[in-house]
Amino acid sequence: MPAAPKADKTTPIAFRLSDDKQRRLVALAAAEGMSSGEYARELVMTKIDEQEIVSQEVQQLRSEFQAFRSDFALAVEAILVASSNNKPLSAEQARQWVEERIRRPSNLPRKS
Repeated sequence: MPAAPKADKTTPIAFRLSDDKQRRLVALAAAEGMSSGEYARELVMTKIDEQEIVSQEVQQLRSEFQAFRSDFALAVEAILVASSNNKPLSAEQARQWVEERIRRPSNLPRKS
């Protein structure tokens, strides 16, 4: 007979709540058909999972924002060159304008 897979080791966690918060926890747990300990554990596990998801979403947004910024800068360069009727603007002048005002590092979002 194959051995049963080992369960992950668990560690007990304890914390204090005010009487009001404890009553709310008990009421919320009862509404879900759970003990207050089970409910508190579920809340903690959900929060941990949410934090990981939020972190991944922030990384994705950062990446998408950087791609957008690059595309936007290129579009502005093209618009500057195309619309410089009275004062001709070279592609290099447009690129420099965009570098100074749109792409410069101080404008880039910082990683937290």
